Amino acid sequence: MKRLWVHEVLRVYYDRLVEFNDKSWLFNTICYTVDHFLEEDMEELFGNLKDNPDSGPVGENDLRNLIYCDFANPKADQRNYMEVSNLEELRTIVERYLTEFNNMSKKPMNLVLFRFAIEHLSR
Repeated sequence: MKRLWVHEVLRVYYDRLVEFNDKSWLFNTICYTVDHFLEEDMEELFGNLKDNPDSGPVGENDLRNLIYCDFANPKADQRNYMEVSNLEELRTIVERYLTEFNNMSKKPMNLVLFRFAIEHLSR
């Protein structure tokens, strides 16, 4: 639940910020809140998101890997909001959705689903 809370704060506030200083302030505030109020260690809570485990403390860029969506399991009867643990699997699923859309549409979309596009779709 704590990971989901951080994700939602990032989506509601962080995604709207444009200034580096503002983003940095919010990230530091999240770190402080996680430590002092949620009583969790950022490394323990989000260490698995780091691309390089030896890269130092969890940073803003590492939290880009924190993705939740409700469309990651296309076969599910009930679509639950779940954390995405594998971005490549999500890319494959989104590409299938795009192919399905293009097969039914009179105006198919020729999209390249790079990382930022997939992150944006999940928001």
